[in-house]
Amino acid sequence: MLTLLLGDDVYAKQAYLDQELSKIEGDLNKFQAGEDMPKLSSLGGASLFGGAGVYLFVDCLKNYELEDLEIAAKNSVPIYFWESSLDKRLAKSKQLIKIANVKEFSSPERDSAQAWILSHADRLGIKIQPSAAGELVNRLLGSTKTNLPVMTAHQELLKLSSYAGEETISTAMVEELTPQDLSIDMFALLDFVGSKNKAQAIKLLQNYYESSSEDDKALTIRLVALLSDQFRSLLIAKDLGAQGLNDQQILQTTGWKSGRLFVMNKIGRNFSSAQLQSALTKLYSLDKELKTSTLPPRVIVDMIVAVI
Repeated sequence: MLTLLLGDDVYAKQAYLDQELSKIEGDLNKFQAGEDMPKLSSLGGASLFGGAGVYLFVDCLKNYELEDLEIAAKNSVPIYFWESSLDKRLAKSKQLIKIANVKEFSSPERDSAQAWILSHADRLGIKIQPSAAGELVNRLLGSTKTNLPVMTAHQELLKLSSYAGEETISTAMVEELTPQDLSIDMFALLDFVGSKNKAQAIKLLQNYYESSSEDDKALTIRLVALLSDQFRSLLIAKDLGAQGLNDQQILQTTGWKSGRLFVMNKIGRNFSSAQLQSALTKLYSLDKELKTSTLPPRVIVDMIVAVI
């Protein structure tokens, strides 16, 4: 049995998969792109605990020929392929759609985005006012985007919840903590970097480029500037704290709002002053390199990933 899980809404996709797995006895065997792939014709048999195995392949569709997938479709063992998209113009894809169970989980459009945020917040145990959810949609989509970036929305909800504590997230909190029309969620990016989650950081950077129609050079110059600004703010907060200033004194010194300082302190715990200073120096050099060299902007991005 072959099932394709397609689309950008990774949370709806995971909820569906969890529901399906709850109906099946057996171990989950998961394979990621870049790992050694098993032959689909060899899958099956009982697991150590008595049930048939269940197989999940993440971003692995390109590793298999159509003939292999046709064998998988005839197999009684549940086999799932988790993919962000499928190029339906290709002959392989057209045939695959005929033999597989295809489930699509597209990111919500503007008119359903508020309901998605309220539902997702409820699943996370986060309390948010409907008006605050609406404001979050407005800030994440701006005037040009049509589909909610679900990973960014998820990270914003976690950030807002951390700030709100036991309170319900209000519109005022969203206005204070969530920037207008995030081209890239810098707070989430820095959080991923600080927690050594390089894979998620790279995915966020990829989404940044893929979701814009601007040329790569302009996007990269902006990215370096945004990173420099945030690392500078992190360093300021850390240095003032090291001087013995309390939060109220730091707010008076910097002119920041309390929400910004809260986020800076939260993310800054994962960095030392030396690391922040080193990152700023390297970003300055990258900015100069980008503006004066003929290196392709995406090469500069690889250098940025190395820096962070």
